[in-house]
Amino acid sequence: MRKSVRGALLLFFIVVGVAAQVDSGWVRVAPEGGGFAAMMPGKPDEQSQTKEKITTHAYIAKLGRGVYMVSYSDYDSSVKFDPQVELEADRDNFNKVLKATLLTTKNITMDGRQGIEFTSETEVANIKSKVFVRGNRVFQQAVLIFKDSDQTKTVEAFFESFAFITTN
Repeated sequence: MRKSVRGALLLFFIVVGVAAQVDSGWVRVAPEGGGFAAMMPGKPDEQSQTKEKITTHAYIAKLGRGVYMVSYSDYDSSVKFDPQVELEADRDNFNKVLKATLLTTKNITMDGRQGIEFTSETEVANIKSKVFVRGNRVFQQAVLIFKDSDQTKTVEAFFESFAFITTN
């Protein structure tokens, strides 16, 4: 149940992101307490929602025919899960909500955080995402680019800009 809630929240955030007006130019996103920094190709719309035992914060920027999202979700401390199972469920539910077909998937790690990277497609868009988990926090970067658009360099820069940070 909690995984489908997260998927539904992400769909909501992406739909809101498609409708949002965004300034051009790269913007650094490093929310206080978020534990990450990323560059986004426009000023993102910030959304947060708490539902059941999860709070999700999403930052969504629209660039032409593309939607860029970075998010983090905190599960209640009472929620326990296997990281690999969570990553695969997040990937599968993300695709289910978007009615996307999984094309590629691989396990990854970054700074000691277990993750998964995948690509998917819908009838009209290509999707790329990375999801990481540490403790009860899930981080996700996702890009949805309409098939009639080529934003390869922007997508690469977006994914390369993501870094985990700690505050002292």
